[in-house]
Amino acid sequence: MKPFVITFAKYLPRNGRDLFKICRYRVSQGELKFPVNIAITSEAIISLNTPDEALKISAFHKIGLQRLKKKLASGNYPKQSTTNCEEILITSDNVPLDMTRFLEETCKYQQKGLSGPICIIGEDNKLTTKQLCTECFLPDDNRRCDHLIHLSSGSKVNIDGKITEREITEAYCEKGEQLDNPTTMVSMCISCQRPCWEQIYEIPQPAIGIPIDLPDRVADEIDFLNLLFDKKYSCQFIDISQARSIRDIGNECKTEEEFVHKVQVVGHLINDIKIRDVPSVKKQSAKGKNKLLSIAALKVFLSDNYQGASAVVVTNLEHIRTIRDDYPTHTKTRRDVTVSLDALQINFPIQNWQDAWQKVLYAFWESLNKLRLLIQYN
Repeated sequence: MKPFVITFAKYLPRNGRDLFKICRYRVSQGELKFPVNIAITSEAIISLNTPDEALKISAFHKIGLQRLKKKLASGNYPKQSTTNCEEILITSDNVPLDMTRFLEETCKYQQKGLSGPICIIGEDNKLTTKQLCTECFLPDDNRRCDHLIHLSSGSKVNIDGKITEREITEAYCEKGEQLDNPTTMVSMCISCQRPCWEQIYEIPQPAIGIPIDLPDRVADEIDFLNLLFDKKYSCQFIDISQARSIRDIGNECKTEEEFVHKVQVVGHLINDIKIRDVPSVKKQSAKGKNKLLSIAALKVFLSDNYQGASAVVVTNLEHIRTIRDDYPTHTKTRRDVTVSLDALQINFPIQNWQDAWQKVLYAFWESLNKLRLLIQYN
């Protein structure tokens, strides 16, 4: 799935409503674009329990961005571009229970060290303290622009050698904004200050647990399916000798050439699905000019025998065949192949060929496993 790009648009007038703040963010994902209004009631802001106006505004944006990202992760957003605003309202009823963390400044560059906290972007001895980090001009993790890069920090010490202040000594903007005085200018790289501010949000994907014996599992599933199809429909699923070739390609995949070859082998196995002789498939095939083959035959078989299961079993096979047909030749010109890579959780451009290959083989095994369970227990 393509990442979402979140940008800050503007504050909006309250128009007499009992709101502390209301602001508009814009969200895009490829060609998809839509606005989101985020507001917090005056009653809710009181629960922050701080007289500091800047802290209130910071907490408002941090809570709002957290809610927005949860909304995107749940799929609760328009699926077509629109100018109609999505609404997120923070009230005293749904304000986070742990408000202290929204008032505190957090920094991913502060990490634990043997002698205490350290600043991992520090140019000096790197030692720091929570207080020094709080007073640093670097914005909070939750509000910092994702285009703020190549950060370095330094420290000021007193005559006793004690660090009295940490400051940002170097910072660059990926979008080309001038940060001539990084010590103070980086503090403006937050959601309500610079028009170039953006955050990139990728919905976390659950990690795939790849079994160590995956090639053997694939071959076993094909054996099981062949036995089931022979018993129930008097035909094979896939030629057993070809199933064994899966074990032959279960070794490491170190190069693009090896990846392409291995995907081709799986693609051939998909093409060699032999269920066209199942009576329901034969009957449907007779109605057309050409015999139904491979995935088309499997769809007819599932539709006739296991309604509602077609997408679960077939989707992975279609993605694998798209990758087999279009990668790498059409990767830059056809959207299909990048969608299929994305669906199998393969990062593009591919850098880890072993990881990419295992995900293709896992997707193939997953479809075989689901098909076998369908037939075995129904």
